[in-house]
Amino acid sequence: MSARFTIRRKAAPGPQIIEEEREGKTAATEAESLALQDDDLRAIKQMVVYYEKIANYMYLRNKLSRLIFLNLISGMAKGFGIALGITVIAFLALQILNSLEILNLPIIGDFIAELIDYIQSVQNIV
Repeated sequence: MSARFTIRRKAAPGPQIIEEEREGKTAATEAESLALQDDDLRAIKQMVVYYEKIANYMYLRNKLSRLIFLNLISGMAKGFGIALGITVIAFLALQILNSLEILNLPIIGDFIAELIDYIQSVQNIV
């Protein structure tokens, strides 16, 4: 037993049907068409922003000196951020180690005391 399926396609509306639809518009359908226009404007604005980004990228790519300059500045900013971040993390780690040394924990306290003595001796050498 086999099932048969048929696909029926709608015929394109003729000019008379389109004219009748235009004449029969109500205030609600006109408001809906205006809402569609607002959506269209939003979509167009998004496309403009997208194409501006592409244009800026192409301008940047065609100007080698500008590309090198911007990459140099961004690399320096990243390096400064990394150095600052490591400094803050090291400071916090040393403060935590100092507070653990004060607690005088049996095994960890001796290790921390040796570590802090070593760090202070290195700081005195430099």
